[in-house]
Amino acid sequence: HNDMRARGLHSLEWLLQIQTHPHEGHLSLIGNRGWFPHGGKKSPFDQQPLDAAALIDACYEAYLATQEERWLKSMSTCFDWFLGKNDVHEVVCDFSTGSCKDGLHSAGVSQNQGAESTLAWLMSLHRLYQVSQESSLVEAEAEASHE
Repeated sequence: HNDMRARGLHSLEWLLQIQTHPHEGHLSLIGNRGWFPHGGKKSPFDQQPLDAAALIDACYEAYLATQEERWLKSMSTCFDWFLGKNDVHEVVCDFSTGSCKDGLHSAGVSQNQGAESTLAWLMSLHRLYQVSQESSLVEAEAEASHE
Protein backbone atom coordinates (compact mmCIF):
# COMPACT_ATOMS: atom_id res chain seq x y z
CA HIS A 1 0.00 0.00 0.00
CA ASN A 2 2.76 2.47 0.95
CA ASP A 3 4.73 1.57 -2.18
CA MET A 4 1.72 2.24 -4.41
CA ARG A 5 1.06 5.53 -2.64
CA ALA A 6 4.71 6.58 -3.03
CA ARG A 7 4.63 5.73 -6.74
CA GLY A 8 1.40 7.68 -7.21
CA LEU A 9 2.80 10.74 -5.44
CA HIS A 10 6.02 10.49 -7.45
CA SER A 11 4.03 10.29 -10.69
CA LEU A 12 1.99 13.35 -9.72
CA GLU A 13 5.16 15.27 -8.87
CA TRP A 14 6.52 14.37 -12.32
CA LEU A 15 3.29 15.45 -14.05
CA LEU A 16 3.37 18.79 -12.26
CA GLN A 17 7.06 19.27 -13.03
CA ILE A 18 6.74 18.68 -16.77
CA GLN A 19 3.62 20.87 -16.88
CA THR A 20 5.13 23.87 -15.10
CA HIS A 21 6.50 26.69 -17.24
CA PRO A 22 10.28 26.65 -16.67
CA HIS A 23 10.65 30.43 -16.42
CA GLU A 24 7.30 31.79 -15.26
CA GLY A 25 6.23 28.95 -12.95
CA HIS A 26 2.60 28.73 -14.10
CA LEU A 27 0.79 25.60 -15.20
CA SER A 28 1.64 24.82 -18.83
CA LEU A 29 -0.47 21.83 -19.78
CA ILE A 30 0.45 19.25 -22.39
CA GLY A 31 -1.47 20.09 -25.54
CA ASN A 32 -3.66 17.57 -27.32
CA ARG A 33 -2.19 18.50 -30.71
CA GLY A 34 0.68 16.03 -30.49
CA TRP A 35 0.65 15.22 -26.74
CA PHE A 36 4.09 14.29 -25.35
CA PRO A 37 5.61 11.30 -27.14
CA HIS A 38 8.34 9.37 -25.33
CA GLY A 39 11.65 11.00 -26.16
CA GLY A 40 9.88 13.85 -27.98
CA LYS A 41 8.76 17.36 -27.16
CA LYS A 42 5.68 18.35 -25.24
CA SER A 43 2.95 19.81 -27.44
CA PRO A 44 2.15 23.32 -26.18
CA PHE A 45 -1.40 23.48 -27.59
CA ASP A 46 -4.35 22.88 -27.46
CA GLN A 47 -4.57 22.92 -23.68
CA GLN A 48 -7.80 21.68 -22.12
CA PRO A 49 -9.63 22.79 -18.94
CA LEU A 50 -10.34 19.14 -18.12
CA ASP A 51 -6.61 18.54 -17.65
CA ALA A 52 -6.27 21.44 -15.18
CA ALA A 53 -9.30 20.15 -13.26
CA ALA A 54 -7.87 16.61 -13.12
CA LEU A 55 -4.60 17.92 -11.70
CA ILE A 56 -6.50 19.89 -9.06
CA ASP A 57 -8.34 16.74 -7.98
CA ALA A 58 -5.13 14.69 -8.00
CA CYS A 59 -3.37 17.28 -5.82
CA TYR A 60 -6.34 17.27 -3.44
CA GLU A 61 -6.12 13.49 -3.09
CA ALA A 62 -2.36 13.80 -2.52
CA TYR A 63 -3.06 16.32 0.22
CA LEU A 64 -5.60 13.99 1.86
CA ALA A 65 -3.05 11.16 1.74
CA THR A 66 -0.12 13.17 3.10
CA GLN A 67 -1.48 16.33 4.79
CA GLU A 68 1.44 18.16 3.12
CA GLU A 69 0.71 21.83 2.40
CA ARG A 70 2.68 21.72 -0.86
CA TRP A 71 -0.24 19.91 -2.49
CA LEU A 72 -2.56 22.78 -1.61
CA LYS A 73 -0.10 25.18 -3.23
CA SER A 74 -0.04 22.98 -6.34
CA MET A 75 -3.85 23.02 -6.40
CA SER A 76 -3.73 26.81 -6.37
CA THR A 77 -1.19 26.92 -9.20
CA CYS A 78 -3.39 24.62 -11.29
CA PHE A 79 -6.50 26.66 -10.48
CA ASP A 80 -4.72 29.86 -11.52
CA TRP A 81 -4.51 28.42 -15.06
CA PHE A 82 -8.23 29.24 -15.39
CA LEU A 83 -7.60 32.78 -14.12
CA GLY A 84 -4.99 33.73 -16.70
CA LYS A 85 -1.74 32.38 -15.26
CA ASN A 86 -1.21 30.25 -18.35
CA ASP A 87 0.82 30.23 -21.55
CA VAL A 88 -1.30 32.85 -23.33
CA HIS A 89 -1.89 34.98 -20.20
CA GLU A 90 -5.65 35.09 -20.76
CA VAL A 91 -8.54 34.22 -18.47
CA VAL A 92 -10.27 30.99 -19.49
CA CYS A 93 -13.33 31.16 -17.21
CA ASP A 94 -16.17 33.65 -17.53
CA PHE A 95 -17.41 34.92 -14.18
CA SER A 96 -20.37 36.74 -15.70
CA THR A 97 -21.90 33.51 -17.06
CA GLY A 98 -20.18 30.84 -14.94
CA SER A 99 -18.94 29.19 -18.13
CA CYS A 100 -15.47 28.31 -19.35
CA LYS A 101 -13.74 28.55 -22.71
CA ASP A 102 -12.79 25.26 -24.34
CA GLY A 103 -9.06 25.75 -24.03
CA LEU A 104 -5.90 27.48 -25.11
CA HIS A 105 -4.73 27.63 -28.71
CA SER A 106 -1.53 29.17 -30.00
CA ALA A 107 -3.60 32.21 -31.04
CA GLY A 108 -5.20 32.60 -27.60
CA VAL A 109 -8.27 31.36 -25.77
CA SER A 110 -10.88 29.39 -27.68
CA GLN A 111 -14.16 31.28 -27.96
CA ASN A 112 -16.20 28.08 -27.70
CA GLN A 113 -17.76 27.31 -24.34
CA GLY A 114 -18.69 23.66 -24.10
CA ALA A 115 -20.29 21.72 -21.28
CA GLU A 116 -17.16 19.67 -20.56
CA SER A 117 -15.02 22.79 -20.09
CA THR A 118 -17.65 24.54 -18.00
CA LEU A 119 -18.07 21.49 -15.76
CA ALA A 120 -14.28 21.22 -15.36
CA TRP A 121 -14.17 24.88 -14.29
CA LEU A 122 -17.10 24.59 -11.89
CA MET A 123 -15.76 21.38 -10.33
CA SER A 124 -12.38 23.08 -9.85
CA LEU A 125 -14.02 26.13 -8.30
CA HIS A 126 -16.00 23.87 -5.98
CA ARG A 127 -12.87 21.94 -4.96
CA LEU A 128 -10.99 25.13 -4.07
CA TYR A 129 -14.02 26.38 -2.14
CA GLN A 130 -14.19 23.04 -0.31
CA VAL A 131 -10.51 23.28 0.66
CA SER A 132 -10.95 26.83 1.92
CA GLN A 133 -13.92 25.73 4.03
CA GLU A 134 -11.99 22.78 5.44
CA SER A 135 -9.07 25.08 6.28
CA SER A 136 -11.42 27.50 8.03
CA LEU A 137 -12.87 24.66 10.13
CA VAL A 138 -9.40 23.44 11.12
CA GLU A 139 -8.36 26.99 12.10
CA ALA A 140 -11.55 27.49 14.12
CA GLU A 141 -11.01 24.18 15.93
CA ALA A 142 -7.39 25.13 16.68
CA GLU A 143 -8.46 28.51 18.08
CA ALA A 144 -11.17 26.89 20.20
CA SER A 145 -8.69 24.41 21.69
CA HIS A 146 -6.32 27.23 22.71
CA GLU A 147 -8.99 29.16 24.59
